[in-house]
Amino acid sequence: TQWRMLNRLPLTSLEDLKERDYVFFALQEEPETTLTWQSPESLPQFSYIWQIARDLPAGAFLAVKDHVFAIGRRPSEFYQQILDFKNVLLIDPLESGIAVMHHARAAATVSSTVCFEATFAGKPVISCGRHNLPNFLDHVHVADAGASLVEPLRRIFDGNWDQEKARADGARFHQALKSVAFDFLDYDMNRVEHFNPAIVPPALTALEQSLANNDA
Repeated sequence: TQWRMLNRLPLTSLEDLKERDYVFFALQEEPETTLTWQSPESLPQFSYIWQIARDLPAGAFLAVKDHVFAIGRRPSEFYQQILDFKNVLLIDPLESGIAVMHHARAAATVSSTVCFEATFAGKPVISCGRHNLPNFLDHVHVADAGASLVEPLRRIFDGNWDQEKARADGARFHQALKSVAFDFLDYDMNRVEHFNPAIVPPALTALEQSLANNDA
């Protein structure tokens, strides 16, 4: 039912977005571990939409995309409330989030994987979660609830930030994560019955190495 309601609203496509200056805001499914456990202080996602939309420079937009698994879980007026902001666009949930991120001036989210994807690409990030791993990087701005975002957003849209350093830092951060990771093969959290036992040995090895490093 909510899919039908959503499709009756003026949704923005990726092609439409290519003609605009925008910040990409990735909504998260609720409840979700990375949101309700990792970032409990940032649970009201709508408040961050308001905060960023309030402080965007003139002519810029906030492009909001919902997670496909969240459709049907939102309050009935949720999407219309988003569209009531004159500088906010609602993206078709079936569009590619990575493609939307790459065409954006910056990405914003509480704690979704978009924070990592944008960071790796050297894209400025408005991080609305206090505990996100990339928060220490210079091209990531941690947004306190309600605080002004005028200055970081102005720097982003003016191009007044070190893009070369951001790309280099993002690449190094990506490589650092890969160096402590292991391949989960065909594991799918939505289809756990297809669990492949071959991932157990590398997982145990990675755990042992992690414990050994902590002891050291």
